[in-house]
Amino acid sequence: MAAGRMCLSATIVMLLFGLGVARVQAATNRWVNIEETVAIPPGNGCEHAGYTTIQAAVTAAGPGDTIRVCPGTYEEQVTVPGGKNSLTLHSVAHWHAIIKAPVVMLDVKAIVRVSMSQDVTIRGFEISGPGMGGCDSIRYGVRVDTGGSANIIGNHIVDIRDLPPPPAVSGCQNGVAILVGRNAEGTTGSALIEGNVIERYQKNGPTVDNAGSFARIIHNVVRGVGPTMTIAQNGIQVSRGADAVVEHNWVADNTYLGAPATGGTGVLLFQPGDVDVAHTTSVRSDDNFGLYDTAAANIDYDKGEESTFFDGIFVDMDSTNNQVTHGHFIDNAMFDCDDVSTGPGTEGTANFWTNNHGETEYPPGSGICTDPSGSSAAIAAEAGWTPNLDWTSSYPWAAEYDWSLAQSTISQVTTLLTFPGPVGRGGVRGQLSSYR
Repeated sequence: MAAGRMCLSATIVMLLFGLGVARVQAATNRWVNIEETVAIPPGNGCEHAGYTTIQAAVTAAGPGDTIRVCPGTYEEQVTVPGGKNSLTLHSVAHWHAIIKAPVVMLDVKAIVRVSMSQDVTIRGFEISGPGMGGCDSIRYGVRVDTGGSANIIGNHIVDIRDLPPPPAVSGCQNGVAILVGRNAEGTTGSALIEGNVIERYQKNGPTVDNAGSFARIIHNVVRGVGPTMTIAQNGIQVSRGADAVVEHNWVADNTYLGAPATGGTGVLLFQPGDVDVAHTTSVRSDDNFGLYDTAAANIDYDKGEESTFFDGIFVDMDSTNNQVTHGHFIDNAMFDCDDVSTGPGTEGTANFWTNNHGETEYPPGSGICTDPSGSSAAIAAEAGWTPNLDWTSSYPWAAEYDWSLAQSTISQVTTLLTFPGPVGRGGVRGQLSSYR
């Protein structure tokens, strides 16, 4: 009997081991090349690809598969539905596989959508508009919803806008480069948004919205089209209960020439959940940082310079118990630091300001933007985005990603725009312009 049980146990162990091996082997590399003439799935390289569209490969893929996309322009919408956990979409040559918005966009008008599936990776693509209409022709570059999660890494996300070109983009409130969750639709998502160059969006750059949504937004370059007369843009938005970590980003050029009726913001917090913003630089936006109805956020070692209408950092009357520390806010149009709340915090505000450096402040004489330690030079050196930070060391694909090249190839359309400098010195603030 004992021998029989031993044989049975050994058989079960062998079967379980075999099933484990089978699961590992089941993950498949699938190759996509738009120029393939005889596609035999799953393919074994760019010369012998298994699919001519990315969506066909996604549809065929199982959990854990890798879809390798060869250089070319793929004019399609790509939707990753449920049942595709840990799927990877990888551009074989960095930014040379272009997923471009088709002429007619189907709802929800996202170029790439991750819905329900977990741990989906989108890496190294150019994801590009524009839409082909004057209003609401395209809504999102990448959208994560219905509880899905995505790793959006090392992409160039550009021209998520209607047809009118920058700087006179459409004034319609669509055109969000990356959306994670949405309160207005009762949907949530989560994402790692890392190492992307995001530019020429119509309304917003990375946006995480709704309680239950989370995003880690790190090491991105985010540039609006400003100055523009048509729309108030926001570089990064965390809103309506969403949680986020926003670190080591460089944000610029969210400038609305219609201020002060409304204004654009580099980093906008509007009724967020738990949020940390650190080592992020925002320049040339109407407000470089804006906190609205925000509680207990940590704003550490950030840099806000050369705002075009309002402040380096603005904190509204409904924001409480926020910690603003070691910031460097300088050369801004109205105030470097501006806190209109009242409460038990620093100098009668409802928030706590420590070791910040700037030259102008409200309330006047409050010291919220005065560095008492005399270390303003050290704060300036440590605050904000650090382009040489070795952030890719933990990723096996780091050798594929040339951050210096990514910086040098940012579109000249935004690089060469003429900026008016500080276009105003305040005035009565108008309506907040968050993406809804």
